[in-house]
Amino acid sequence: MEAPSTDTKTVKRRALHNINTIRKRCKFNNDNDKSQSTFISELNEYCIEEIFKWLSLDDLNSIGKTCKRLQQLAGQHFQRNYPRSFVKIWHGYPFMMGQNVDGLSEFIQSITIVGWYRKFPKQEYTIVDEQTETEQYHYIKSKLDRSLKQIKFDGCRLTKCKVNEIIPLLNGVKVIQMVECTVVDDLYDCLLKHCVNLERLLIGSTRFLSKCDWLRRKYPKLVHFQLIEEKPFTIKQEELLTFLQLNPNIRSFVAHCWDLEKCIDYLIESKVQLDELTIKNYNLMPTDILNTLHDSGFYKRINIFTTSDLNKATIAVNGVGMLKASIILEPGSDYSYLANVKELWPSWTARMIMRCAINFNFNINIIIDTNNNENVIYQTELVHVAKCMINLERIWLKYLKLINSCDILPFIKYSPKLKEIYIVDGYNYHENLLDLSTWNKERQKLGGACKITILIDDDCYFKTKLSSNSIDLSLITLKRQETYPLTHIDPLCFW
Repeated sequence: MEAPSTDTKTVKRRALHNINTIRKRCKFNNDNDKSQSTFISELNEYCIEEIFKWLSLDDLNSIGKTCKRLQQLAGQHFQRNYPRSFVKIWHGYPFMMGQNVDGLSEFIQSITIVGWYRKFPKQEYTIVDEQTETEQYHYIKSKLDRSLKQIKFDGCRLTKCKVNEIIPLLNGVKVIQMVECTVVDDLYDCLLKHCVNLERLLIGSTRFLSKCDWLRRKYPKLVHFQLIEEKPFTIKQEELLTFLQLNPNIRSFVAHCWDLEKCIDYLIESKVQLDELTIKNYNLMPTDILNTLHDSGFYKRINIFTTSDLNKATIAVNGVGMLKASIILEPGSDYSYLANVKELWPSWTARMIMRCAINFNFNINIIIDTNNNENVIYQTELVHVAKCMINLERIWLKYLKLINSCDILPFIKYSPKLKEIYIVDGYNYHENLLDLSTWNKERQKLGGACKITILIDDDCYFKTKLSSNSIDLSLITLKRQETYPLTHIDPLCFW
């Protein structure tokens, strides 16, 4: 399969075509002489928005440092196209995806407050000093406005004194995430009582030094709750049950399997009813317990995250939705058990065929068949998997290496109901750009095929856009990962 042409002349020709198309649609101030150059400030908002679609985050930030009108337009575009990327404050400057975004600080919607940082390449953790952590709160208070929607506390030591700095901004916050934090004061008095519009609360590996009175409160708009505790537990099972009973508006709950196991009888008797239950480390929990929960009405759909190999028993759990598991790719395997899977985050493992040669001294020599090396097995078996997954609707692709065409094409060719492919770690565009045109032609050969949205990182998105005639074809369209909706469970929120 040939990659699309990326020579300089082709890219320039396409860019010129796009500019001319924009000019035809725009109304210029000087209607009598359209041949003259036009300043960007003279363009209407539609034209400017079209230009912004071709700009990287760094370019957009530079636009935000010009005049007030362009800053406002750039800020609005930034909010529409980067709603989920978290900004971190470093030495008094906001950074997103490694880019300084100080020209767009008034429009930041998601912020991370860090209590530690990682030193690469050894992955060593260094605790930030008290002053550095406090400076982040000062920045948020002075630079951000009420557009703030999400706050992530990462390794922080939460106190009422620190949070008081940002109380005026908490009214509009809809999402709170806490990862490996230590909560000194009661979480409700410290933070949650000020978040009157809170919709999603995600807590992972966090210690509570005071009583958990926040679990005995009502949160009228809360619809998603995630609690991933590490041993030793700081939350009692009775407190968790009380929280769920007081907040029947919660429709989605995420927990570690041992958090559920220790209170399974209470949950069955609680009359709590969820639309969606998600379990981490499922392999430690018996299937019959989950089916009992389903039959009692505790959940309608269940998402399972396991470190074990995917098997028929796991798929047979009542109400199973999204699966994150390892799948063994081995010649001769039967993958028909995957036929009913609708959402999958797989970890592929390709096993090589080995021949055993036994000599007369009873020594066994293992000989690897070079005709069935790991890469060949992987590509061959992946086609078999895709052919069996006739009901697959959404797949997340994540590997130790960058994604290539061979990782994607089988699902495009053989999974008719597939609607979304989310590429987690990035596509290997250095080897081949996304050949959307060829993929679209392959998709057209599949009868009754749904249109697929491929979600990719910014860098690959812009490179593909510049080198392609179109990124929105009849059965294939390309979008940035930032447009990914949170209308269902998002595996990227797990820790």
